[in-house]
Amino acid sequence: LPNGKHIKPGILFLDEINLAPLSVQAAAYQLILDKRVGEYKFPDHWMIIAAGNRETDRANVYKISAPLANRFIHLTIIPSFQDWKDWAKTEGNIRMEIIEFLSVRPSLLLNMPRDSEKAFPSPRTWAFLSQLLDAFAYSEDNGVSDELAQVTVGTIGDAVGGEFLSHLKEYSLKTIARQIDQFVATGKITLPKQPES
Repeated sequence: LPNGKHIKPGILFLDEINLAPLSVQAAAYQLILDKRVGEYKFPDHWMIIAAGNRETDRANVYKISAPLANRFIHLTIIPSFQDWKDWAKTEGNIRMEIIEFLSVRPSLLLNMPRDSEKAFPSPRTWAFLSQLLDAFAYSEDNGVSDELAQVTVGTIGDAVGGEFLSHLKEYSLKTIARQIDQFVATGKITLPKQPES
């Protein structure tokens, strides 16, 4: 724990605070308001920040008690597609097929389900799907296997999964069109890799 000797400012981040039952929330009252737990006091230049899903997000959360809620400034964070896209291209290492799909359909970056569907698209599940495309060795040459189609739908939901799978087919057709244009312009064409026997 930080003490008075810590010169640099810091943050104590309480993630998913509203997953805590009311008795645990009550234990945080003094910490959040006074930056104190019993005899221990956080340095003045440290901040305490908490995060959690909204009750309307269909998350399994407890309602934040009024005394705890009254100790915070409340901000609602809405994912920005452009910020996510910048991250996806640099630090996120997200597959280009996903970035291009979401560039056309940015509203699907986060699309909460309205019914009992368990899988739905979110920044987290798009990153997971990118890893799955790598794990299943997806490429335009290989196409979409039945297994990859199933895990796609199981990751981002039936409707969005189907739309994304259609995008992968169109993506392949666009590549073929680019190769034809290249051949017409240069007389050269890049042939797909032959599968290893």
